[in-house]
Amino acid sequence: DLHPALVQSHFLLAMLSISFGVVAFRRSGPIPLRFVGRDRCTLALAALTGAALVTGTVVTGTGPHAGEEDVRRFGFDISTVAQVHSVTVLIAIAASLVIAWRIRSSPVSWSSTLSAWMFVAFVQGGVGYVQYFNDVPEVLVGVHLALATGLWVVTMWLVVSSQSQTSGEYAARDHHGDRSPAAVVR
Repeated sequence: DLHPALVQSHFLLAMLSISFGVVAFRRSGPIPLRFVGRDRCTLALAALTGAALVTGTVVTGTGPHAGEEDVRRFGFDISTVAQVHSVTVLIAIAASLVIAWRIRSSPVSWSSTLSAWMFVAFVQGGVGYVQYFNDVPEVLVGVHLALATGLWVVTMWLVVSSQSQTSGEYAARDHHGDRSPAAVVR
């Protein structure tokens, strides 16, 4: 008998916890990382992915899997919120394609992470469309939630990877001006 906003906030707080976990894991490695915030595009992609997560929780809170039949739901039209969610996802995927185009000839260490993001996002989108056009079967809702969590992990890994340098990259940049491979992508 929980309001959908409480369930929604629980999921979104879990995603925030995952963000902190990914940062902590990345920073605990043998090579010290410093966050320099060089790549705004991956931050934008993370924001768009976050927006897709939020709109996805609104779809869940509006749809048939928000709880028992007599449980409170958001009072939105399910088709409308599903379309808003779909558009948000498509914009995020388009942003990833722009980033891929932008880094196509740059020696960035996180291009494979972007490829992983794109793969998970396409699979996630495919599952979303299949569940939408098949009356939202419960098993696919679970798969969709698991993939959303996986996509958020990859998103955070992409952000951390694109926003950081190792101490060795700092030394190369400081010694050779701003010409190190790490400084190529801004």
